[in-house]
Amino acid sequence: MKLSIALSLLISAVSAAHESMAMPSVTSSATSPTATSEPKTGGDIDILQYALILEHLENKFYREGLQKFGEKEFKDFGLDSKTVHDRFLEIASHEETHVTALNKTLTSLGANPVPPCEYDFGMTDAKAFVSTARNLETIGASAYLGRVEEVSTNAYKTVAVSISLIEARHSSFLNTLNKLSGFGNSFETPLSARSVVTLASPFIKSCPFEIPIKGFPALKLNRMSASAYDELYFSKSNATYCSFSVGLTSVWVEVKSNTTCVVPETVFGDVFVHLTSDNSTLLSKDTSVVSGPALVNIKMSEEMMKKMKKDEYLVSSGYVLKTSLFTAIMAILFM
Repeated sequence: MKLSIALSLLISAVSAAHESMAMPSVTSSATSPTATSEPKTGGDIDILQYALILEHLENKFYREGLQKFGEKEFKDFGLDSKTVHDRFLEIASHEETHVTALNKTLTSLGANPVPPCEYDFGMTDAKAFVSTARNLETIGASAYLGRVEEVSTNAYKTVAVSISLIEARHSSFLNTLNKLSGFGNSFETPLSARSVVTLASPFIKSCPFEIPIKGFPALKLNRMSASAYDELYFSKSNATYCSFSVGLTSVWVEVKSNTTCVVPETVFGDVFVHLTSDNSTLLSKDTSVVSGPALVNIKMSEEMMKKMKKDEYLVSSGYVLKTSLFTAIMAILFM
């Protein structure tokens, strides 16, 4: 009965959101409470509020971006102007639907949905808009995946996975626009809440409420794209390792001279880099994180390409999932 009620609430919220979005417009506003409202916390409500904070950010990003950049700006950037602009309108409508659905669901649960914050996306041209959109959607997919196991109500868990998949589709499309692989790895990368807040914080100027999750110190690298064996430079740190998180695994590389680490051969695609004090699993032991993450797109090395062609990749890179781990993942997603 509990599951059925929860699912009904979400279906109603999503249906209402779709009805209100019948004529998508990036200039319309999602319903939100007054700026003095304080969000409730606890259990699934806390996680839904966290999701709403992220969806507000994405929703505002697309509304601002599409007010600044139209078909002409996309054409100047070298893109198929009308097609790309139309796809961005679709993505914007998805994000607004997410905001509307989460608002309605939280209200129906007796919670006070968090309002939008004030943002600064630093968009100076269409190129910056497309690049930032790619980053936000990649982070969004990992954000939902990282917290889905904490959701106790099956209906909300299903919705979280559903939204995560849509964010991943957006990310794939945007990777392609940025001339990157649309599907770099076999598994998406889950991120802890603190890691997500770290990545979102640079875009947030202020909020009319206190974000309950504290991020890590920011990690600024010398490059946002790299290849195997490239050196990544950062400000002097007392970290012992660079952790390269991709898919369901992490690869740790020792920090050199307190300022450098080398990209390992076995990681590629969208990779989240943390500086850590030890080589523990990030999601289960956030205390090992010194700073980060930073999102870096890493090109597959020629050596890895050859290994994949010879069917050696899964074994050589340590990406083989044991049956017990696979069973655990399925249990988390569908319990």
